[in-house]
Amino acid sequence: MNYTSIAISGLPGAGKSTLVKKLSDFLSWKTDSIGEMFRKKHEVWAIGRPEITFENYWANHVTDKEIFQINEEARKSLIKGRLILDSRYAPVNAKGLENTFLLFLTCPVEIRAERHKNKKQYLGKNEDEIIEHLNMREQEELRRGQELYGKVFGGTFDYRNEKLYNLTIDTSKLFPNQEAELILKEMNTRQ
Repeated sequence: MNYTSIAISGLPGAGKSTLVKKLSDFLSWKTDSIGEMFRKKHEVWAIGRPEITFENYWANHVTDKEIFQINEEARKSLIKGRLILDSRYAPVNAKGLENTFLLFLTCPVEIRAERHKNKKQYLGKNEDEIIEHLNMREQEELRRGQELYGKVFGGTFDYRNEKLYNLTIDTSKLFPNQEAELILKEMNTRQ
């Protein structure tokens, strides 16, 4: 099988964005990020409401209809091919698309917190606060995914279920170049 697209999911802060850029360098494929689409919507929506964090916006102001629409657009892009998609719900985007290589990124929460301590949203927070925030994001995304897509997956949907993916990588063990090389090797091996 020739894989014509890659859909990447993973734990919050596991390195999806970094890996997408690296894979794009190797493959020269277009990239798309559902999270970035929603962050851009939040920036516009939050004008005059700086107290509304992205997480609050996601949990309380993004409608199911918006999520379905953006995920459906991502699916259409995967079908066209030559795309690397960064999506929390990648198994939803790629369901039934055998030409899409599904990848899950994991990493211990302490390492994810360390990597993110200098990001704007975490400035002034200690490691325990960042860990708590990452864990809350993970639980909110899990809850939302189950509500929206549980029926599609036979009653339960947990984006962290590694059985939904072709490959799982612990990003604490490899550098992004090594991750990209491993993915490309796996894609070629499974053809």
